[in-house]
Amino acid sequence: MSNALEQASLIMVPSGYEDGTLGSLKPTDGTGDFTFSRGSDISATRVNEDGYIEKGYENLLLQSNSFDTTWTTSGTSVTSGQSGYDGSSDAWLLEASSDGQFKFAAQNLSSSGVNTFSCYAKSGTTDYIRIQINAGSTAFAYFDLTAGVSGTTLNEVTTNIEAVSGATGWYRCSLVVNDSSISSVRIYVARENSVNVITGDNIYIQDAMLNQGMVAYPYVETTTAPVAGGILEDMPRLDYSNGSCPSLLLEPSRTNLILHSEYFDAAYWNKSNVTIEFGHPSPEGYDNAYRVQHLAQYSVLRRLSTLPAGNTTLSVWLKRIDGNSNYTFYGGGSSKSITITDEWNRYDFSFVANGTNNTFFGIQDTNTSGFGSYYIYGAQAEQNATYPTSYIPTYGVSQTRLGETTSALTLPEPLTDNYTLFFDFKEINTVNNWIAFLDSSNNPVYTFYGYSGHYDVNNGSAYILESSADPNGKIALQQSGSSIKVFVNGVDKTKSGATANLTDIVKFRFANRNSNNSATLRQMLVFTEALSDEACIELTTIS
Repeated sequence: MSNALEQASLIMVPSGYEDGTLGSLKPTDGTGDFTFSRGSDISATRVNEDGYIEKGYENLLLQSNSFDTTWTTSGTSVTSGQSGYDGSSDAWLLEASSDGQFKFAAQNLSSSGVNTFSCYAKSGTTDYIRIQINAGSTAFAYFDLTAGVSGTTLNEVTTNIEAVSGATGWYRCSLVVNDSSISSVRIYVARENSVNVITGDNIYIQDAMLNQGMVAYPYVETTTAPVAGGILEDMPRLDYSNGSCPSLLLEPSRTNLILHSEYFDAAYWNKSNVTIEFGHPSPEGYDNAYRVQHLAQYSVLRRLSTLPAGNTTLSVWLKRIDGNSNYTFYGGGSSKSITITDEWNRYDFSFVANGTNNTFFGIQDTNTSGFGSYYIYGAQAEQNATYPTSYIPTYGVSQTRLGETTSALTLPEPLTDNYTLFFDFKEINTVNNWIAFLDSSNNPVYTFYGYSGHYDVNNGSAYILESSADPNGKIALQQSGSSIKVFVNGVDKTKSGATANLTDIVKFRFANRNSNNSATLRQMLVFTEALSDEACIELTTIS
């Protein structure tokens, strides 16, 4: 197949990308690149090359490492140019300029829900720092910058202090809260669990961050506006959930109706004869999963409210710890038996909610003995959905991930009578056409359809492929003059009586009717010749 690949005029293997662009390997001058948009941060996720769920996130602070700008000080001075945790001179000395209490640097802002405030810090003449979030209920935490441990706390969801590798004495300190009216953050010079200090007490600080979520995400620098990290607004999602080769993930707009998808300690969740504990490794690779222990028959972790009537898909990540493996996953008047394994897996089921049942989402242990425990992460409820889409995190309100769209790409050269089109799909779940080859007036010449997990190919007016029940596959469409053949997974699946469309192909488009589509694509190739049957069979055979 190497010779055939050399003859391809367009090769798109999801690999090179940046915000707003998905690159093709060939041609190399950029004319084969796709422009891409989604229009929403933090709500989109993917499985990255390390096998972890990767999110979008934002640093909501302004001038996050310029403590003499949008930050105000009270009884302190700030001095830049100090040796930082990252080998730079970007740290600051925060020093008490008078005796007494409440010597701090602060920034006003507005946020709500589950938020994590973090700052890198190192002891100076005093060993303690206090970080604080002012909200409806003020929350704070003290940290010992010599021993590397948390001290006194108030109104927190959780706290964390983590030593910075390779930077002796530096720690990243974080405080997590859940509040509807966050108004400011503060960093205090402190002594042991006290803000009563004397003139000259000081600590070193660097790189403050406030992000939504249960953990401090990788730091991103800000100046005059919040800055996003991770999955950006219009970044193509190259998903590795099926192994070492990425697939382009294209999905419709979906909303996670669960308000707290990760914070299972919230009053939002009802715990009946179960205990929960935060701080365990999750599918994200952070310690932001919960341990759930069932204590009795019919014990349940659930959300009590009415799920709207209609097609619904529930999903959640679970990993067994010990005891029982078998549970009932239910909501909206429907249920499904699941067996939890010793590895992280996403469990889902789709049903028609009756609109009257008072359980929105629940996991129940019905055993009479040997009650089990498991880790839990990422609860999701999608309305008007007959299959699950990628995870949409929520932090106190429902969250919508907008649908991805790409522009129509003008092919490097028009396709006339002789050509071959090749696609390698990981999965397709759709009720309308997903990709289309277009003429100069944007009318479809050939369209690749999916219906409830199988394929069809249309020549502009009629289907030319025997329907394939496999939602994963390699497809090659070979046109030689008026002759047309379609190969699927190494087999000629051309429908009897199929005819070729003799209109020239000028453009290609993903997700022609985006609102109903969901698919992942491993590879796309365009050949300006009709490959032989043998080459098409070899190209589409699944190894």
